[in-house]
Amino acid sequence: MVSFGDCASKSDLVCRGEFQISQLLPSRCRSREDKGSAADFQMPHANFGGGRKVLRDFVRQKPFLNRPSQLMNTRWRKTPTHQGGFLLDGGVHFTAGLRLMLGKDNPLATVSAFSAQLQEHLPPVDTVEATGRTKNGAVGTISISFGTTAKGSEWTVGCEDGAVSISRDQVTVDGKTERIEDEKSGVPPEVRNWGKALAAGTTNEQQSPEEALADLELIEAMLRSGEQGGVPIKLEHQEL
Repeated sequence: MVSFGDCASKSDLVCRGEFQISQLLPSRCRSREDKGSAADFQMPHANFGGGRKVLRDFVRQKPFLNRPSQLMNTRWRKTPTHQGGFLLDGGVHFTAGLRLMLGKDNPLATVSAFSAQLQEHLPPVDTVEATGRTKNGAVGTISISFGTTAKGSEWTVGCEDGAVSISRDQVTVDGKTERIEDEKSGVPPEVRNWGKALAAGTTNEQQSPEEALADLELIEAMLRSGEQGGVPIKLEHQEL
């Protein structure tokens, strides 16, 4: 496991094989129809909080969907019968990334949120602004919107010895940034991981049903809190 305080430079994070920005690719929980089989961001063996105190976490994700498209025309997105619409379907990627950055020792314990629908074609809500508190008492914000023209894509975790920020294909550690080329699409690594699991007769821990449930619980808790005007929601499935 990579302990945040042990990372002397970003190259340590990227090159030691314990944290690979090129692996920020689909691994689990793309949407309900995938049954926990894919997500947009994977950080194998990374644990920023391991051995160090997480002081603050921050997520800002705003992929603007300004008009209906082929992506939006799927039945479950046009007339969603499940809670949260596209926030649930797409936002679960971002909660997966946050959970991986926080690590298993300091999961989120409580969230409180407000939600809104900014675009008519993105029912029932397309924006959620949340605050969260981890098991060890760190607080942070989670901002996800598919309906705003304000752009953003960032995860930031601050610890005692510095901070790590991830923005798509960039990793920044203590102010030093490096851009890492990746495949952009998560489908090839998803298929490779599936093939490796079949060949080895094992399962990928990051693709387990328990991990998918924890990702989903976090976004659903934010949506429930938003429906109730910001009432804090206690999380029950984050400690794995």
